[in-house]
Amino acid sequence: IQNEMRDIYSAVQDLYAYVWSTSKFQSAENEQRIASLLERLSGDFHRVERRNGAAKVDPGFEVTLAANRELLKDIRSRFSEGNKDYAQWRLRSLVGNCISCHTRYQVPIDFAGETPTPTG
Repeated sequence: IQNEMRDIYSAVQDLYAYVWSTSKFQSAENEQRIASLLERLSGDFHRVERRNGAAKVDPGFEVTLAANRELLKDIRSRFSEGNKDYAQWRLRSLVGNCISCHTRYQVPIDFAGETPTPTG
């Protein structure tokens, strides 16, 4: 499952460069790139689902994956409708779901990078 999770991490790393910056996330010039990253992230979560090994050991794993898939579906839908504020808000909360598994499997939890400190 490590390869699939590394692919997710790569997509998250690219995507969150936009998520933490409202101006970048709202920018029309970044819209296609963000949509592509959301698609990639959704696809990567489906690849993890097909690697069912962890689900046999930890039933919470399957539940967390299902929650993330539904959340990503909603985010992609809202983003494509132009509701970028909502999509950005939901993306910022997505990483909380990841921590639920990462803390049980003793893997690093710094996948979303530093949450920016508000200024002003």
